[in-house]
Amino acid sequence: MDGELFDKVTAAGASITGQTTFTPAQADGSVSVDFVIPKDFAGRTLVAFQSVTADGVTVAEHTDIDAVAQTVVVEDIAPTDPLSTPPIHPWTRLIRRWIRLIRRWIPRTRPCSRLIRPSIRRSPPTREPHR
Repeated sequence: MDGELFDKVTAAGASITGQTTFTPAQADGSVSVDFVIPKDFAGRTLVAFQSVTADGVTVAEHTDIDAVAQTVVVEDIAPTDPLSTPPIHPWTRLIRRWIRLIRRWIPRTRPCSRLIRPSIRRSPPTREPHR
């Protein structure tokens, strides 16, 4: 099976092709044809045309520019360049590690209200002579 992508607006070939080989197991079914789309096609609507050949003879073809099932919109994907992100300062890693340790330790402690003893009122000390 050969496939080619066409621009839906201009109906011109986009010079993007794909091909796959298969042996049919039954009279109906589907086969995937992979296309590698360059990033300069971002934002365009493309339609896939396919043709099936057997022994050099075209057996079936699909060339409907208005086919919804064969239409794809190429989305713009923001590039991720690892060199564009600033490096992390060594102190940042150390501080993050301390914060993780503190967060692990805090839930294990008792709430502050239990740590503070309530003041107990006692009567003033009496002076008794020592014996």
